[in-house]
Amino acid sequence: MLGGLVKDLNLKYRNWWLILVLVMANYLFQLSLCKFMNSTASSFYYSSSIIVALAILLLVTALNTRISKDNRVIKELSGLFLLTFTLHSFFIGKVTSLVASIPLAALWVWIVVSFITVAVSYILMKLPYANKIFRI
Repeated sequence: MLGGLVKDLNLKYRNWWLILVLVMANYLFQLSLCKFMNSTASSFYYSSSIIVALAILLLVTALNTRISKDNRVIKELSGLFLLTFTLHSFFIGKVTSLVASIPLAALWVWIVVSFITVAVSYILMKLPYANKIFRI
């Protein structure tokens, strides 16, 4: 629905700085509520206005950013999309329990889960037939 709305309105936006500010605002918002929610998991915050604005700006900016077709990083990461999406929730649970007691745990969960999920997905995609199963 959001993609259709963005296409119909023909929105043009490419300010990555505002997106970075919204990412930091979202992190501070989550950090301030962690003690009340007893969780650092982001799924509690998906309906917040910060997340909705961030999703819209990310989608519009991504659609308006031109990347060369021979960009190797984009080709490699796009092939990992389905497997990364599938695995990330498993790693969130494991990493959250490991780093819950350290300062800025929510930020570390985000960084560590991103790294582990992409690395494991990359390794799994090198297995025979995994490319046919997990690639969209």
